[in-house]
Amino acid sequence: MRQTTLLILGLVLLVGGLIAAEPLQVIGEPVPVSYPGDFYMNPKFSPSGNHIAVGGPSYKGLFILDFPLGSAMMLSDEIGAGFGMSWSPDGSALVTRVSRYADKHRLSQLVVLETNGDRFPINAESTRQPGVPVWDKRQDLIYLHGAETFQAYSTNGGTRQEIPDEVTYVAGESLRKTATPNTRGQLLTASNERVVSMELSPDGSRMVFGTVGQQLWIADADGENRRSLGSGSMPTWSPDGEWIACMLTTDDGHDITGSDIYLIAVDGSQRINMTRTEAIREMTPSWSPDGKWVAYATLADGRIYVQQVEGR
Repeated sequence: MRQTTLLILGLVLLVGGLIAAEPLQVIGEPVPVSYPGDFYMNPKFSPSGNHIAVGGPSYKGLFILDFPLGSAMMLSDEIGAGFGMSWSPDGSALVTRVSRYADKHRLSQLVVLETNGDRFPINAESTRQPGVPVWDKRQDLIYLHGAETFQAYSTNGGTRQEIPDEVTYVAGESLRKTATPNTRGQLLTASNERVVSMELSPDGSRMVFGTVGQQLWIADADGENRRSLGSGSMPTWSPDGEWIACMLTTDDGHDITGSDIYLIAVDGSQRINMTRTEAIREMTPSWSPDGKWVAYATLADGRIYVQQVEGR
């Protein structure tokens, strides 16, 4: 049954048409791209669209799934490796934060994991390693979301002291714009707002970000022309910059009781519940680089699925 399903998916990939910017529709049923019994989280399509990076249970380990066949290769079995990984622009590697315990202390470090199996560190191990890494579209720059000051690194290791352009990033729980490492930069959000996630548009001109309470916002990269996109969290852009995929969850104060994946037109004209399920909790969407598929994970069993979408 699995082989038949994947064969059908492969044929769809070969004959599918180009996606239009809008409007958008969901096509067919979701297709699994991981094996039953294998537990994965947090899928992220590679720049080529031929692979999906995923974390293991509780984000331990980092794996690469072939798309659409689903065969898996482990890049790391380290703690936290699957939480905040980011693909290099050329798709040859990922940067992530890994941890280990030594004498009851948790030591964390940024590492680059190449798809050929090579591994090299970006910085030294430390008991304080705030933030998650972002691989900038400039191939040689990695910076952190979540650190209180702007932290930038060269991909060959070492701290960057000069940045060619200003960078919009998450500083603690705020949005800031900076061009100087180890400074906080210009504040772009209100002082009482708590930002939990942000992603720049494919062309770098806009950003989508989420604040506490599952509120989504879109704005220019400098913070201007801000407007609400309604409810949602963990937003990510479509390749053409016209749509946002996100998840919207419910909880009982302790556990997530429900979750669906939504597609939202950036102009506010459409809001589509892509999954619309009661019993399944779908999480952390990722758009394929051709715009034809949205990958996501299911919370209970750790399966990775893709859903076809297209313009009409």
